[in-house]
Amino acid sequence: MVFAQRSAIALTYGTHLYSNSFVGQVNTLDSFQIGRPVQYIGLSANGYILFSRKVSLDGHLIMAKYLPQQINLNDSTDAKLSGSSFGFAFGFDCLRKAQNIDFILGAGLNFGRMKITQASHSITDEKVNLSVKNMFISPKASAMLILYLKSISLSFNAEYGYDISASGWKRKIFGRQESSLDLPSYNQSGLGFSVALGCAF
Repeated sequence: MVFAQRSAIALTYGTHLYSNSFVGQVNTLDSFQIGRPVQYIGLSANGYILFSRKVSLDGHLIMAKYLPQQINLNDSTDAKLSGSSFGFAFGFDCLRKAQNIDFILGAGLNFGRMKITQASHSITDEKVNLSVKNMFISPKASAMLILYLKSISLSFNAEYGYDISASGWKRKIFGRQESSLDLPSYNQSGLGFSVALGCAF
């Protein structure tokens, strides 16, 4: 398996719009506010992959870190929401004959975790015992537009992921004490949008 034609490595910024709300603190398909969780930054790579003379696909990889943001879990408790993810997709370029533009329709998989930590009472600032994670595994469909401007790449990506994992929150490995808060289960299905700027070669 080798990379051919134009490829790129890029810095990525994106946001998620989930199918369901989590205590009213994240962007959803029905309710969006600029700057509200979840936002992420990451490193992505895309390229044309030759499996054989007759079989070729366009590939895309991304490693992302959720920006830590404060959320309010109830009337009296604040916490930090963060996380990380890894994703890949393979597809076909609908504009393969064009030299400086790609439009790729593909399918792939995202997996990672959302975390809630650093909880405290809103008024007294007293710490709350809470360190939990919510894992996700999401098959996805994606559409990506990539513009090549000499040695610069500019891409726009939209995807929908369907979370097939268990939706409950679990204690982190080193957070062995019982949480003093009961959090509602959360399924992380939804849309993702991102823009990336990088180096093409």
